[in-house]
Amino acid sequence: MNAWVQTRWVKVLILVVSLALAGFVIYSLRVVLTPFFVAFALAYLLDPAVDALQRLHLPRSGAIAVLLLCLAGAAVVLILVIYPTIRFQVEALAHELPRYVTIVQEWLTPIIRRLGQIDSARVQAFLQELLQWFEGLPVQILSHLSLVVGGTLASLRGIFTLVLNLLVIPVATFYFLRDIDRMRSAFPHFLPLSYRDWLMSKIAEIDALLSGFVRGQLMVALILMVLYTIGLSLVGTPSSILLGIIAGVASLVPFMGLIIGFLPSLVLTFLQFRDWQHLVGVAAVFIVVQALEGNLITPKIVGERLGLHPVVVLLAVLVGGDLFGFLGILLAVPATAVIKVFWRDVLAFYRAL
Repeated sequence: MNAWVQTRWVKVLILVVSLALAGFVIYSLRVVLTPFFVAFALAYLLDPAVDALQRLHLPRSGAIAVLLLCLAGAAVVLILVIYPTIRFQVEALAHELPRYVTIVQEWLTPIIRRLGQIDSARVQAFLQELLQWFEGLPVQILSHLSLVVGGTLASLRGIFTLVLNLLVIPVATFYFLRDIDRMRSAFPHFLPLSYRDWLMSKIAEIDALLSGFVRGQLMVALILMVLYTIGLSLVGTPSSILLGIIAGVASLVPFMGLIIGFLPSLVLTFLQFRDWQHLVGVAAVFIVVQALEGNLITPKIVGERLGLHPVVVLLAVLVGGDLFGFLGILLAVPATAVIKVFWRDVLAFYRAL
């Protein structure tokens, strides 16, 4: 019996079943485990900064505390400074929406009249309903958000989950940061001895590939956020800060910053000024920022990219979004890079058959 259990394929089968059971347990406990996953991801991203503070002769626990306090303070300052401005711009946009609706209706009415084969009265009624819905869209969004937030806070479970996340994430991040080096040194002992060297080499390759890329992408997104906001503000685009933040955050996903940020900026600017000069200004902002990002910012901060073909990136983003929603879109490119690391060895094994 012992000899049978020691055979290679039985070991593989036991390992696969164990991993499947572990995955099922993790999935079942995903709500409870989510703050710990977030904390570990933050610890992974912040570890180099803690190491840098340690080189200033700070103890590790003190360096972690200083870093977390600085980040919390920066977040509070940004919220206090940026939130009132964003709120003012959104309220101004909501105030201007009726005028924008009138402008759009004036444009579309002559087009409808030229389409003689279509019932003009029915199309006009449909257009009126559509524009009324668009005019009330900000109020509807705010109303739905209020209901969701109110319902969440009204439930005991929602309050418990919110408080748990607010408490667990910073505490768990602190302890993960404190013990991350010991976790790295202990991790190889949990791997099968015969595959330990190979797996550790792959993990080291993935760490080198992703660590700089993820941290660099976050820094690039922050810089693009500032550049888009400044550029659109100079052009006079309505809600320029909100659009700049959206375009910067969306740039975490390849091509999304340009797609999500450009069209709304173009439409709102044209509705505000109704001339071509400001449209050229918006286009110039995005062209200049994209040129800086591709030729200066990303090469300097991120360094070499992940070596993925643009078509593969687009496919990964679409598949990730279809399978796992927004989280899948964010993780699609790093996950594809991880698969690529192992794919080379799988392909080499296949060719050797």
